[in-house]
Amino acid sequence: MFGLFRKKSPLEKLIKQDGIEHASDRISEIICKKLGEKHVAYQFILEEVEAASQGDRAAIAFAKSSGISPAQYNGAMNNSFAEVDGPDGPQQFLLHTCMQLISNKRLMVQFRTKVAEKVMKRFNIGKYELAHKVFSLDDLIAETANLIIDTVNKNGFKMLNKSGAIEMVKETISGINGDISTCRHNVLALLTLILAAKSAFDDNNKGLANYLSQCSKVLVEAIWQLPNEEYNDLEFSLVDYSVETMKSIDLS
Repeated sequence: MFGLFRKKSPLEKLIKQDGIEHASDRISEIICKKLGEKHVAYQFILEEVEAASQGDRAAIAFAKSSGISPAQYNGAMNNSFAEVDGPDGPQQFLLHTCMQLISNKRLMVQFRTKVAEKVMKRFNIGKYELAHKVFSLDDLIAETANLIIDTVNKNGFKMLNKSGAIEMVKETISGINGDISTCRHNVLALLTLILAAKSAFDDNNKGLANYLSQCSKVLVEAIWQLPNEEYNDLEFSLVDYSVETMKSIDLS
């Protein structure tokens, strides 16, 4: 009951007065100015995503939808540098700002991930980089294979190696009627996993089909985090096909 008489912090007042979107806009603008260059912003985001991956359900969801793989962010917090984590740096500023919400952990996570999301968007990092990055076909295949490996090999369980993933992606691409170079690797990874799940289902390997289908849901959630207008018609058709196919083999 004593919490009823607690004086609200300046950040709590700002969120109540202007809303969390406006408040996170203001803080992200300050952080972006402190970051300055993209390589500093990239390190900052790697640390934010790594920390989020070890947090609660909402934080983990942010990490999964970031477009940054565990292979990229693991160990980032141990590799920080002064431009990111110095006494007057952006990391310490965000930490001290978020501590104003310590009495409401759910709000603190929501606010911090919103700020990180806006920094990502400002510097075209993670899933926002996908909208601006032009891949060669070999790079696209490699990026897609890496994402598939990160998605299916987890908790010490190794289902697939790099060469196997690359062959799967090449087979998927060979069956697509359209300009593959316009597709993001997360969409191609989703389609590849769904086709593998359907093949397993048709072969009556229901366990493998279900596992691959469940892994695909992680990719779908990440794809839905990016606004619809960021995807082109070919990507929309591939995602729609993947989702419909997933429904037909979902055994959960």
